[in-house]
Amino acid sequence: MMRGVPAETFAHLFEASPDGIVIVDGAGTIQAVNGRAAALFGYAAADLVGESIERLLPAAHRAAHVETRTAYAQHPSVRPMGAGRRLEGRHRDGRVLPVEISLSPVETDAGPLVIAAVRDVTAQRAIEDRLRASEERFRVLAEHARDIIYRLRPGDPPRVEYVSPAVTTLVGFTPEEFYANPRLLPGRVHPDDHRILAAMLAAPESLNNEALLRLITRDGQTRWFEQRISALRDAQGRLTGIDGVARDVTDRVAAREALAERNRQLQAVLDQAADGIVVLDAAGSVILANAAAQRLGALQPGTVPGARLSGRMTTRDGAPLTNGDRPGPRALRGEAVRGLEVCLFPTEGPPRDLLVSAAPLRGPNAAITGAVLTLADITGLRTLEAERRQLLTETEMRRDRERIAMDLHDGVMQAIYGVSLTLRNHAPLLETDPPALRPHLDWAVEELGGVVRDIRSYVQGLRPGRFQGNLAAALGGIAGDLRTAFQIPTTLSLAADLPLLDDARTSALFHIAAEACHNIRRHAHARSVRLSLACSGGTVCLRVEDDGRGFDPQAALGGAHMGLTNMQTRAAAVGGTLRLTSAAGKGTVVEARVPADGR
Repeated sequence: MMRGVPAETFAHLFEASPDGIVIVDGAGTIQAVNGRAAALFGYAAADLVGESIERLLPAAHRAAHVETRTAYAQHPSVRPMGAGRRLEGRHRDGRVLPVEISLSPVETDAGPLVIAAVRDVTAQRAIEDRLRASEERFRVLAEHARDIIYRLRPGDPPRVEYVSPAVTTLVGFTPEEFYANPRLLPGRVHPDDHRILAAMLAAPESLNNEALLRLITRDGQTRWFEQRISALRDAQGRLTGIDGVARDVTDRVAAREALAERNRQLQAVLDQAADGIVVLDAAGSVILANAAAQRLGALQPGTVPGARLSGRMTTRDGAPLTNGDRPGPRALRGEAVRGLEVCLFPTEGPPRDLLVSAAPLRGPNAAITGAVLTLADITGLRTLEAERRQLLTETEMRRDRERIAMDLHDGVMQAIYGVSLTLRNHAPLLETDPPALRPHLDWAVEELGGVVRDIRSYVQGLRPGRFQGNLAAALGGIAGDLRTAFQIPTTLSLAADLPLLDDARTSALFHIAAEACHNIRRHAHARSVRLSLACSGGTVCLRVEDDGRGFDPQAALGGAHMGLTNMQTRAAAVGGTLRLTSAAGKGTVVEARVPADGR
């Protein structure tokens, strides 16, 4: 028992200690052991009292411990045992136990004793071993990594706390040089990149933990390094350090610049091409487009790369193309599109007739990586074709007139001439005495009726050259001519349930449409035209609508506008009606209705 401490109190403290306690005398004999120490070594406390303390050590350490214990007895002090060494004890079953031991000498009535507090550090030692192994793996990785691994301590200048040996290979300076000279790192950063280094040291998150930094090597080269950085912060959120990995990407940057230069050269070559050329990525965004494509209005100027093809697109007969039917999306689905004729209505500029081809672009594994489109402007060609059709029509009309003139010969011509002469001679009566003109008009009508009957047999089978009996195709040709030859955006809508009409009604509707569109070209100054053909309630309705300057229908029908009169006459001739709606500045609507069943 220690001097001055009651035995009962000492026993209570002895057993309540969280550590194992072994009390040894100057000869190394165990005088007392608490329960925790006995359990730690696998003994009962009574089995250890009177035994040598070396019994609790591995055999390999016992002889050395006797010398150490003897030396300690000469100069006892309160201290940890074996400072800086890994201490081990021996369990009763022979297992080695990692332990920590603290020594405290005390004086008692029986002489000097040493109290040893023993703690089992098996779990702690396992954690330390794992940490040490991890640090060793990291050290080996860092020392053999081709990238530069580093830790910086913010300051002015920043201090390099660690940098891997790769820095010597890549920059030419040793880690020790960076440790010894805090100004070495800022001095090797390219002058134009000091602001990036400052941002790294002040707020790494502002760079999304990435940065591209140039360093000047010992031999004066400038090399690019991609930085991946992570901020270290204390409990108050203050920046205490930066861990980073720097990868030399000089070759990648050079390759990227070379690719950009090749792309500039390619762009210059493509810009010389007459046809538009557009390259899309797999998402349908434009990554390359030449000047011709932009002139055609296929995309907004100045938006490459990243733009989308713009403008409404229709087939040549005016049917709109949905996004899925357009050449680009079709090519991105793997379809090759060749020679598709479309009409493009750009957001700016006039409509264009285009001949479009598209093909998918594939990567090494055959996956579709994009598409390339060629856009040939055939607007001029379509204009020439329209003019050619017009010339052919006029030529055919001249031939028909010549044939009719030969067939009709003198009889009919003489009759018509007689009517013409009579009307000319009596025309003054229209001003001076209109009632007196009526008998002459009745005669002229009668004569002309006979003439009509005489020549009807000649004209029963005649049609204009561009009208071959297919009303839908003929209306498509009219719409196409307006778009191509006259640059008027025109749509055509054909109902799916149209009945089959006879030749007289199809011919009448065609001529009405042709005359209406002829008047639009000559007089309307329209920005757009809409043609439609539908059937409802036993009636087929042709509708021609423009947004031009309009006019007074009553004044026009009352004047010398034979075209309008002819349209009414043609509709009435097949049992139909014609309605004309217009007003100044409001556009014009011509609507012709004919019976669907021919009655």
